Amino acid sequence: MSRKKAEAAQIQETAQSAPEMAALALEPRVLTLAPAAQPILAITPQAPPSPEEVLKMADNQIQIRRGYVKLVAASLRPEDVLVFGEEVYLPAKPCQDILSWARIRVKPHWPVEEHHYNSPQGEFIEFVITATLTDTGGREVDAMGNRSTRDEFFGISGKETVCPECKTPVKWQRLNPNDRYDSSVCPTHGRVKAEKVVHYLMLYDVDIPSVRSAAVTNLWNKSLKAIGLMPTLQDLADAGMDINRVKRVDFSGEKKKPAAPQQAPPKQSTTPQSTQPTQAASKPATAPPSAAPSPSGPPKANLPPTPGVERVIAGRLDEIKPGTTIPKDKTTGQPTGVAGRPFLGLVVSGARLTCFDNKKLLLDTRGNTKDAFELLLGALGMRVELRVKKSGNYENVVGYQRIADNEWEADGTPVLRREPAQDTMGDAFEASDEDVTF
Repeated sequence: MSRKKAEAAQIQETAQSAPEMAALALEPRVLTLAPAAQPILAITPQAPPSPEEVLKMADNQIQIRRGYVKLVAASLRPEDVLVFGEEVYLPAKPCQDILSWARIRVKPHWPVEEHHYNSPQGEFIEFVITATLTDTGGREVDAMGNRSTRDEFFGISGKETVCPECKTPVKWQRLNPNDRYDSSVCPTHGRVKAEKVVHYLMLYDVDIPSVRSAAVTNLWNKSLKAIGLMPTLQDLADAGMDINRVKRVDFSGEKKKPAAPQQAPPKQSTTPQSTQPTQAASKPATAPPSAAPSPSGPPKANLPPTPGVERVIAGRLDEIKPGTTIPKDKTTGQPTGVAGRPFLGLVVSGARLTCFDNKKLLLDTRGNTKDAFELLLGALGMRVELRVKKSGNYENVVGYQRIADNEWEADGTPVLRREPAQDTMGDAFEASDEDVTF
């Protein structure tokens, strides 16, 4: 009897729990799996690159840089390149192209700063702008460009050679008749070691916007130097550019010429060479040892001249010999007593020239002029570019392209050198993502 009661109680308990079990069966269940045990890997330090690998990477960078320079040389005209001493200066557009090829981001820090200064010669302004350069690896470097209203291109009204004692302009002449060479002579103190005085424009006469733009262009050039992609003259020559056609600027007057491609020396002839006639002079002039042509200099003007055909002789003015012609009677050959014509005997990189053309040459747009002889006498040891024409046994100067720091067009208009201006370069210059294949 007790057994039947136990079975009945179990049946009743099962019936009561059936709805709860059905509800649990309908509920979603989430199964959680324990993560499998991961093996512990030992971290071994990576060995540094070997010297061979480092050299290979460096060689790759050199090849890439050469590829950039070839692109630069192909996209530039030689006339677009300026050379200050031995440093290359490019317009803004080529600089932007190179930075784009290298995928360099340039972030200028606007605005352009203006720093005002006062000096005994008056007020002047320096414009300064800086930028941050970022390469594709995230590395940053800063660059700065600046220009002043006292710069040679913008703020110089003229230069004068004066006596250090009395500040009187000196003359380049022979103090005594027996002197072999000309020297700086002061009317009061005689032979002196002259000093050069620079005269600056007043600030209201300076082209301020051009100076500000030149500071921005200078920033582009400084950016190329900061990342090591500014080409040298030799780089441009190796890339096929005719570097003898680039524009050169040297404010000291003793600029070094870029190295021209070296050529094999000509074969010496076994037959004796005939002597060439020289220009008439009281005694033959010899160039000083310092004026010897440099093997790394540009080709000298040594091509045989054609009578009656004008050509340009460019080089260093090595020697000047002032003189005066002595008119003679064509029949008797005796002096006529008539006043002769003054002239200068010149030696330009070994070429002997005669100059009678003492015309006045414009120095600037204000109408300031100087006699050609005065400019030549002050340019001894400096670069000149003279138009000459052969007449008989002599080569006569018939025009002037350059005397020291002064340059002229064919019609006599003075050339005022200015840096390439860059109006703006936007809030930020960012390189393109295009890759360059070399």
